[in-house]
Amino acid sequence: MIDAASYSFARTRCVDADEAAHRLRAWDQIYEQIAPGRFEGDTTDMWLDGMQVFRERSNRRVHQSGRAWPGSVTFGIPLFMDGDARFCGQPMGLDSVLVLGPETELDFLTSPTLDIVGISIPQAAPATVEHCQLDLEFASTISAKRLVHLDRESAARLRQLTLSVFKTIEAEPTRLSAEGVRAQIRDELIDGLANAFIGVAAQPEVAEHRQNERAVVRRAREYVLAHAYEPVTIEQLCKVLGLSRRSLQYAFEHVLDISPAQYLRAARLNGVRRELKATPKSEGSIQDIAARWGFWHLGHFTACYRELFGCRPSETPRPA
Repeated sequence: MIDAASYSFARTRCVDADEAAHRLRAWDQIYEQIAPGRFEGDTTDMWLDGMQVFRERSNRRVHQSGRAWPGSVTFGIPLFMDGDARFCGQPMGLDSVLVLGPETELDFLTSPTLDIVGISIPQAAPATVEHCQLDLEFASTISAKRLVHLDRESAARLRQLTLSVFKTIEAEPTRLSAEGVRAQIRDELIDGLANAFIGVAAQPEVAEHRQNERAVVRRAREYVLAHAYEPVTIEQLCKVLGLSRRSLQYAFEHVLDISPAQYLRAARLNGVRRELKATPKSEGSIQDIAARWGFWHLGHFTACYRELFGCRPSETPRPA
């Protein structure tokens, strides 16, 4: 286990369902195994500056009850299910997402074999964790729900994103020591959830005039340019501009025909390139520089870099 004031990572395995119930920090819950056979559980629990991201794998049907930590909204995203499951009495499939609001009692009958990711986010956060709270527009609509059935494509994208996070961080937990990595993981997960729920939640309000959208994009770009040596995130732009994520997304799509995430990724890639060209090889590795700009998956970063610049990061000219 690694632990720090701003983040923590722990992965544990157990052969007892009741023991597995205590592997999630800050939760108050009970697991009751209701199918015969040797239980095997694997729990990964990460805290990223106020956001909890965890993964539970089990091989027996279990009934889970209790509560998440106060003031949080939790999203459960199945990565694999063998057999049926029920959340708050509702049938749950692989393309479903369970939602546990601040006042919701956990009532989850798992499938016989389950691999599920949970993302717990403060709904109303103090200043210390303000950066990872949900947009009020999104939270107020979603947190009252119990089970949301996504379309197949949206669910697959969300599974791919969360699985990629865990594959990368479980293999190398020390990546979380980079603040930029933690910020980008938080940002991508919240953005992935918001995008997956479009069409489920109430649609965002459309700006009265296209001129307003142009002004939003102009102000966003001015902010990014003014912070050219920082990995600006969507959450920062939303806070600075006083907008929800989807309002920001509508403005970018209507004006630039790209999403804010695509724009910021390009801005961060340019930041890496500037730093590579200014930093001798002996003073900083490509991986370290990429991590400072929030890129936590080196293979994906390399592919994006090559797509944007037509060369690999290693082929970028650097000072002797």
